[in-house]
Amino acid sequence: MLAAMSSTQHRVAWLEAKAEKYVEDAQVFTDARSSDLQVGGLTGEQWATVYKAVAHELRECAREAAELRARSWWRRG
Repeated sequence: MLAAMSSTQHRVAWLEAKAEKYVEDAQVFTDARSSDLQVGGLTGEQWATVYKAVAHELRECAREAAELRARSWWRRG
């Protein structure tokens, strides 16, 4: 049981850390947004929006994983 909790906590922490990295990268794009910055057909501002959306989804996955683990633990107990 402890190993399963630890594994879930590790995954949640990984998702949250990944989300934070995407937020940091989005800030880099935001700070560098100039009209001539084009990467893959998107402007820096557009990339920042994409990265923020990915960070949001990662945080939602982390939240859902934490809640799902808590619910299944309570059902067994």
